[in-house]
Amino acid sequence: MATMLKRKGISINSKKRRAVIAKKRKISKMSHQPESTESSLFLVDEDSIESSLFELKANELITEVVPSDNQTEEIGKMIKKIELCLQNIPVIEKSDLSAYESFLPDTTKPPFSMEPANESTWFIFQPPIQVTQFGSFPLRLSIKPTQVDLMLTLPHKLFQKSDINNFRYFRKRAVYLTVIAFHLKQSRLFNSVNFSWHHGNRLKPILVCTAADYSVIIHARPPPGHHIRESRLPPSRCNVSACWAGVTADTPGSPGENPQTPRYNAAILRDLLAPSVPVSIATAASRCVVLLKVWLRQRRLQSSFSGFSISMFVVYLFKIKLLNPSMGLQIMFGRVLESLIEIDFYSGISLGLTSDALPSVEDHKLVSQVVFLDETGYINYLSDVTKQQLELLRHEAAVSLSSMRDVAVDSFRTLFLSPLLDYCRFDDVIHMTEVTSLRRWDTEGCGDAVRRFVAELIIDALGDRLMAMDVWETEPDGLAVGLVFNPSEADRPIDIGPAADAPGAEEFRRFWGDKAELRRFADGGVREAVLWTSDVEPNLVPSRIARYALRLHGGAAPRSTFSRCGVLSAVLPPADSRLLESFNLLDSRIRGLDLPLRVVAVRPTGAALRGTAPTPPLPREGRGGRRPGAVRVPRWATGALSAPWCPSQPVVCSLQSSGQWPDSSPAVLRVKAALYARLGAALGTAPLCSAPLPDCLRVYQDGFLFRVTVSNPTDKLSRTPRTLLPELSTRLHALGPVYATSARLAARWLSCQLVPTVPAVVDLLAATPYLHPWPYRTPGTPLAGFLRFLHLLANHEWLKEPLIVNQRGINFRRN
Repeated sequence: MATMLKRKGISINSKKRRAVIAKKRKISKMSHQPESTESSLFLVDEDSIESSLFELKANELITEVVPSDNQTEEIGKMIKKIELCLQNIPVIEKSDLSAYESFLPDTTKPPFSMEPANESTWFIFQPPIQVTQFGSFPLRLSIKPTQVDLMLTLPHKLFQKSDINNFRYFRKRAVYLTVIAFHLKQSRLFNSVNFSWHHGNRLKPILVCTAADYSVIIHARPPPGHHIRESRLPPSRCNVSACWAGVTADTPGSPGENPQTPRYNAAILRDLLAPSVPVSIATAASRCVVLLKVWLRQRRLQSSFSGFSISMFVVYLFKIKLLNPSMGLQIMFGRVLESLIEIDFYSGISLGLTSDALPSVEDHKLVSQVVFLDETGYINYLSDVTKQQLELLRHEAAVSLSSMRDVAVDSFRTLFLSPLLDYCRFDDVIHMTEVTSLRRWDTEGCGDAVRRFVAELIIDALGDRLMAMDVWETEPDGLAVGLVFNPSEADRPIDIGPAADAPGAEEFRRFWGDKAELRRFADGGVREAVLWTSDVEPNLVPSRIARYALRLHGGAAPRSTFSRCGVLSAVLPPADSRLLESFNLLDSRIRGLDLPLRVVAVRPTGAALRGTAPTPPLPREGRGGRRPGAVRVPRWATGALSAPWCPSQPVVCSLQSSGQWPDSSPAVLRVKAALYARLGAALGTAPLCSAPLPDCLRVYQDGFLFRVTVSNPTDKLSRTPRTLLPELSTRLHALGPVYATSARLAARWLSCQLVPTVPAVVDLLAATPYLHPWPYRTPGTPLAGFLRFLHLLANHEWLKEPLIVNQRGINFRRN
């Protein structure tokens, strides 16, 4: 072969050389910089990879939270046993409802008030006509802990024509369920059988039968097409007379008139119609519905916006073509969150067609704040949802969307694997230990009228200071109000009302009481106003306003309402601005000096100048004097008094770049020592005192001692902790005064626990809730930031995973 190549004039070495050159050219073509079109393709591939990872994680999560086949089979057998038990309950003949004690055991009481007694109302018990499964479980949309909803169709003979009036239907329903509860306890099919309230509605008790790893919820409904009809239950009709509703002169509305009972009517309608999710739509979006239910549970919103409501909302989005079955799971989930924010529930939406024979959206808007109607037009799915609950849902949806758009965050973890805690979720929580005086607002017996009144009152009082809020009951007879503040308006010192002669002036004075006063403003106008910061800290203004409104309009005693933020208001000494003013003066003096190299920046590196020191230093008075109240300790050897201690505040001067810096470290140190001497001589002696040392320049000014060091380009390239402190201080100082106060609380708490700490490390830990707030929003009060700091210390797996405080927003997941 070699002989043949030689005859043709081709050498072996030259052929190998050409092959090597061709290979290098091929490699160079492969390693060229990508063009703009190629870069966009790479980004598309990254997005598709992220979407695929989301799908994989979601499939694993759904597999974990959806009931298994074995559990489904076990539940099916249990339902057959329940049906057999219900059919074997003995019949109770016609009896007076007020004499329920005659046919119920002494230890069994109905979960509903039976006073005052209804006249001519009787009760019988017969086995239910039908037992059917409804809700999420038969459609495979239920999540663990598994709950199975059973609907019992009550017998026709139980009802009379007037049962929809004056709580008769609800009393018969409660007594019927009480009889069933007694016999289910005797059967020992379940570990426990207890009563609860359907979505907190005190009109509708339900039976919760708990087994080992699942529970069966037993509901009851009237038979369709009998005495209870839809036409008698529109939202504008009254079915509770004034004497039964407890309407008095103190109750909103006209005393003596029969008020509208929209929630009373809606509770009967929901039992009567018992809607279900359309199977075709639910199957197409079943995975999205399961994820939405997990999301609602992690955000503690399932009590106000139930899984059934979110399922019907998904059905509505399919109907109006905002969703389609071909969408990816991540896109579909994000589209649902966007729709929750954008769709106007206050104007009302409906699943069905409007008709003159059916109640319209406008009819429901007269009695409900949020309107989402079913196909019939009679049921408002969100009749129990208030404005503040919807705004809280939208707030959480907006926070979740922000976390999904943050490429540096594992959004799946923040959305579905991180439960929200009330003490970290809200900027402040107001506790009311006594709400008995507010019970007069509950005219329909639903049990949540007090919460609605408190929510509306606080919304009116705080206005644009408030972003979201929630109200929940506490034991034994109290309420808790969680508030999320608007950071741009929360600490506004004054509320400006209408002009003195404007139509709304009288209403403004009535609402604010003695706090309202006339004030003249810079434009010459005289307006009603309320001033809040005369005797309260700025960050406590919203809580002060809410507690004032509760005492004025709710009749709450001053000692029965207290704010969580106010508890720690006296822990820290007040911040002193004299140190920062002295540093700013030193900064201007150093920048104005004539030095061989221009001073680019003068930046602090200590906790005191960052505003995060738990106890800010106070100035010494005079060069040889001492701070008022300071104790001078006698020396052990001579007995003479020692000089009062004055902590030094570290400061770093960054000089103009220059190529004349020496290369060796000893030479650099000598140049810096010469610069310290030149800097001290240039600063002079009055009104400050400077002392150059080999490693720094000490400057005494306004009673504070500063330790000034110089940073050269070599220090900047080394990226050591000492050289990173100026940049760190600048970034942390930019987080604002709320962060600074929460960092002071964190440092104070650690010192009280006798934990040895490094101030910069404590500041970074305290900054984590502000730099990486997900799944929450950025804390709006110092106490909220401090509580999240404690939650981080308690729950982060320090031995398994490092904590990376990402100050610059670097996408570590892609880099």
